[in-house]
Amino acid sequence: QPDASSSSSAGGGSSSSSSSSSSSSSSVTPHITITTGERTRPHPGAVALCRGVLEPLRKRKYVIIDHALSDADAEELAAEMARLKAHPAALEDSFQYNEDGSQYRWDRTLFANAAGTRAQGFPAIADTIVLLRGIGRQVAEWADEPLTANPNAQIACYPGGGACYAVHSDNGWRDPSRKEQMINWRKYTVIMYANKDWSAERDGGALRLHLTYADGTREHVDVAPHAGRVVVFNAQLFHEVRPAYRSRFAITQWMWLEDGDASKAKIS
Repeated sequence: QPDASSSSSAGGGSSSSSSSSSSSSSSVTPHITITTGERTRPHPGAVALCRGVLEPLRKRKYVIIDHALSDADAEELAAEMARLKAHPAALEDSFQYNEDGSQYRWDRTLFANAAGTRAQGFPAIADTIVLLRGIGRQVAEWADEPLTANPNAQIACYPGGGACYAVHSDNGWRDPSRKEQMINWRKYTVIMYANKDWSAERDGGALRLHLTYADGTREHVDVAPHAGRVVVFNAQLFHEVRPAYRSRFAITQWMWLEDGDASKAKIS
């Protein structure tokens, strides 16, 4: 599969240090990809899209679903995202910096639901939110997990010029030594990308997933944000957005544990 790769290395350390050590390794393994054919409109196609995702999600903490949209639908989604970006008050700045002044996070975001975006004249974005919720619910049903969809999806634009988001996770333990209570209720992150003609080498902007295994082996996986590509991963997985050199669009839906009890999660 083009524009997605992983490099592995052994040893301990934080996710941020594993990035540098794994990038120097010559060992490259393919990521797990579920590829589907072209489709017309999102729902109820989530069931078909999700066939076969549970086992790789258990094993690898993430899964990639390619061609989740037809070419026409992907093009329509990309056009609507660009139109939303051009709206002066649509997106809010989410800029954060490290102590040394370097970028930690540099994107613009909007939290919205399907009904609201449809009413505002963005039907492709609305359909995508519905699809992402359907994918999350299907994963939860097959995994027999007590999950519910976040009421709003996050619509994000990285404006280019090297915009990035440093290593972080979408959830984690308040006290990692005790592992009793999570920071929030997020269990899975489900992302759809909307970037036509994306080149990983020219445009950057890869989603980098940092994986650590029980035997101490680490690897990172770079996933190019191609239009129509969906990535599902465990919300505790450390990840980052590499510097993007053109506008980079994504829609994210989180699946929540219904009561915030992490002990009920069967895929950890």
